[in-house]
Amino acid sequence: MPSIPSWVLSHARPEFGRLARLCPICAWAVLLILIVWFILSLWYFARGYQLFQGVEKRPFEATGAKAGAGLAWMVALIVFLWLAGPKSLVPLLGDTIFVAFAALFCLERFVWWKFPPSIGKATELAVLAVYWWLAWLVALKIPAGAAWYALVMTAAASSVWFVYVKLTGAIRTILLRNVLPGIFLPCLFLPASLRPSIPTAILCLSIGLMFSWLGVIVGAFWLKLPEEISGFIAPIWFATSLVCQKLHVPGFVD
Repeated sequence: MPSIPSWVLSHARPEFGRLARLCPICAWAVLLILIVWFILSLWYFARGYQLFQGVEKRPFEATGAKAGAGLAWMVALIVFLWLAGPKSLVPLLGDTIFVAFAALFCLERFVWWKFPPSIGKATELAVLAVYWWLAWLVALKIPAGAAWYALVMTAAASSVWFVYVKLTGAIRTILLRNVLPGIFLPCLFLPASLRPSIPTAILCLSIGLMFSWLGVIVGAFWLKLPEEISGFIAPIWFATSLVCQKLHVPGFVD
């Protein structure tokens, strides 16, 4: 039986590494069970198609032309990420990332509206796979000294978003004003000696979760912007990047 790939062992817990050495068959069984469970869970929770149940009027972004552009963007992102790796993230600086997210958003909308739920689920998971691949490449490029800040800020953004979307009334207000700031602000200013080392997999998990909801919001936001406003985003982003480089902000120097 072939051994567990080294890249799996390098990101696995020590207990799994010991199991792989003592009983390779058991390790493969555990790995396959986890993979099947993960795939089934993703398939179960891919429910974007439910947005259009009972809706009679098709959204303006759910057109074949916009969906074709989204499919082209997804293929391009996969190809360039595969061939160029982290270097392929450079052309996404500026408004290009907004355009790409908007195109993927239109692709999902069209498939959700036009095709059966099974195809909608497959498309939704394919788009999420692109987001998580981007998250993995970003996590690999973040310096170790900035990993803690990246984890805290992305986790805080996701927490705020989930609380705002899922809760209402006094509970949401208390969590947003009192609980979450009391959790994340002390973590953000934690002394360097007390900060734990952040594994790449944990950082990828936090960034990927943020991309999963941020891609939809950014895409919808970009489609509603007038052209005279959207054209300024790229210059503003490049100017911000230049300032961050001059100030030696971690992550912008490289």
